[in-house]
Amino acid sequence: MEGATDQVFSKVRFLWIRPEPTASAGWIGYLSLGDSAPLRGGSLKSADAGPGRGASCSRWVAIEPRGYVCIGDHGSLDGSHPDVVELRKRRAKHTPLPYHYGESLGTTVYVNVPPRRRQFFREAAFDAHMADVEQARHVTTDQEVAAINPALVGVDLRPTGQPPPPSLLHLGPQSGPQKAAAKNGFPEVVGGSTVAYSYSFDADDRSWVMTWDRGIIPKDRVRVFPQSAFHGVALGDGIDLPIVFFRQAQPQLRRSAEGVAPTGGTWPRHSWAALTGETVELAGDRYLVAENGLLCRASEVSAPRLRDEPPVAIQRADGRRTWVDISITEGWLVAYENRRPVYATMVSPGRGGLPQAGKTLLEVAATPVGDFGLTGKFHTATMTSNFSAKVVHSEVPYTQNFSGPYALHVAYWHDDWGVGKSGGCVNLSPIDGMRLFAWTEPRLPLGWHGMRATQADSAHYRSATVVSIHR
Repeated sequence: MEGATDQVFSKVRFLWIRPEPTASAGWIGYLSLGDSAPLRGGSLKSADAGPGRGASCSRWVAIEPRGYVCIGDHGSLDGSHPDVVELRKRRAKHTPLPYHYGESLGTTVYVNVPPRRRQFFREAAFDAHMADVEQARHVTTDQEVAAINPALVGVDLRPTGQPPPPSLLHLGPQSGPQKAAAKNGFPEVVGGSTVAYSYSFDADDRSWVMTWDRGIIPKDRVRVFPQSAFHGVALGDGIDLPIVFFRQAQPQLRRSAEGVAPTGGTWPRHSWAALTGETVELAGDRYLVAENGLLCRASEVSAPRLRDEPPVAIQRADGRRTWVDISITEGWLVAYENRRPVYATMVSPGRGGLPQAGKTLLEVAATPVGDFGLTGKFHTATMTSNFSAKVVHSEVPYTQNFSGPYALHVAYWHDDWGVGKSGGCVNLSPIDGMRLFAWTEPRLPLGWHGMRATQADSAHYRSATVVSIHR
């Protein structure tokens, strides 16, 4: 086959990986746009698993380390095809944030860069919006931008200096909410939804972004999220529990004749300190004692503690016996290999706190408690908000499901760790999310975008990382 390689390349959002070379078998994983996985044995000859049916599945091939995919319209062995080359440039990266991310101000999604007249009819208050954009480009402070139009604060209004990628624009949106918006004539991706995009460019006197699934959105209708720099602490080599993380900047305190007094120093926001393990009660407040003898108010910090016994499921597990211990009320996570803690960090669980009797988790935005095995791992996954099905969080990085829809995942839309923020999932910073995703079991095979561990896949199911969530 001309252009054939020892890899199979995905041209679609879901190129399903089946346990057997038949479409009727349930999926065990998938490749996504621009992803590639090695053929089993390194060549088509060794990987050939027989003919398929139809243009989207002309032939089954085996991939590493297990499973089968179909080549055809959806999957290709030709790494030199222009569409494959461009998709590989725009695919999700293996970085803390696999895409660029922003918040929709309420935006139309186009199949291609539209003429100005079409923009006028498709976009609400088009002329007024563009006039505000032009005026805001010539001021320098957020206060000046807010005086023109508060919605434009945080929007990058500068031209990109980049040309459009012509070999992809003809393909149009491929899947997800962007496809629905473009296909069905919906006026916008609603305000508050998030946008994941791989490329920004200039065309026809306006700047645009190409979404993860090849939709085209005006760049001036996307407020860019800044990336959180927070991350946890690797344990060992002289760093041991207990430690403390500071959710916000906090004054350093010392004991005094009156109880406590400020030293004049400050613990910076999102910093950490080693603790002695001692607590003191002074003037009705509880304080934790740092190794330098300074005090911090316990109610204002996240202080991960060592757990004496692993969950029962871990004591019976195979492999590395990995598990994570999560406190909902204090907003911390400790990762263990059997009895040895290896990493600690702050997380943001459900904003509703603990489950409430007589109410569903969804009703109160609570995080489930108990011991759960990881059931799925996804490099990125698009989610709907628990407030409204119209509000979409695009391509949430490093998603690891542990109980139905509940997952450990990166939250790129906030930087407020240690407190409840989510609809029930456990939010991680981008750096922590990527690190834990690589560490947990089962490992995502090379090139795969997502996988699930089921009881039928017994080896991976038995060794899956346990998520232990408690008060």
